[in-house]
Amino acid sequence: QFSSNIVFPTGSDLLKLLKQNEKQVRAIHKRFEMLNIPFVEVSYEKLYGTGNYTDKDRESAEEWMKLFQHLGVGPQKGLTMEKVQEAFSLAPTNKKSRNETIDNFEAVAQTLTGTK
Repeated sequence: QFSSNIVFPTGSDLLKLLKQNEKQVRAIHKRFEMLNIPFVEVSYEKLYGTGNYTDKDRESAEEWMKLFQHLGVGPQKGLTMEKVQEAFSLAPTNKKSRNETIDNFEAVAQTLTGTK
């Protein structure tokens, strides 16, 4: 049976991969700063709230405003996730949660437990 789910490495292989990724991101940030290229870092998880208008949604709206402020467009204060979701022109392509899209989610979660 074909699965469109992803399988991540686990254990020390996953930790090594994440450290390499973090090092690459830091190098890119350093390069941007060296070249005086303005950038903003936002979190995908923070951009997309839970949809039930909780504290997490306030954090999500703040993340959107952070992005808009950097771009100099859109609402830069007073934004709510309700307004963000009303403005979405495309429906999500996948409604599955991470534990449904990562075949080895439990092993990955176990590897990451207690790490930064």
